[in-house]
Amino acid sequence: MEFITQIMTRLLWSLPMLLVYGAGAVLAIVFWKRCPRACLLALIACLVLIAGSLFSNVASTWLFWVAVRRYGWSSKVYTAASTVISIAGTVIHAGGIGLLLAAVFAGRPRPAEVL
Repeated sequence: MEFITQIMTRLLWSLPMLLVYGAGAVLAIVFWKRCPRACLLALIACLVLIAGSLFSNVASTWLFWVAVRRYGWSSKVYTAASTVISIAGTVIHAGGIGLLLAAVFAGRPRPAEVL
C-alpha cells in the first residue's frame, strides 16, 4: 500500500504539469479543423509529455521500492539505475517539447521573398 501512496504523492506533485499537458491535448482536438497538422503534432506532443511524466514517476518509485527495499540493491547500483531512468525521462520530455515546437511552425506560409 505504501508503494501506491508514494506513486500517488509523486503524481500529485506533477499534477500542475499534467493538467497543462491535458489542456494542450484538449485544445489540439478543439482546433483540429483550423490547422490539422499543427494540432496533430501538438496532440502527440502532449500525449508524449503525459506518458513521460507518468513513466518517470512510476519508474522512479518502483526502482526505490522494489530494487532497494525488496532486493537490497547497493547505493551504487541504485544510483546507476536511477540515472538511466532520469535520462530516459529527459529524452522523452525533450521529444515532446520538440514536437510542440514543430507544431508551432507547422503549416505556416513562407514570407514573400524580398528582391
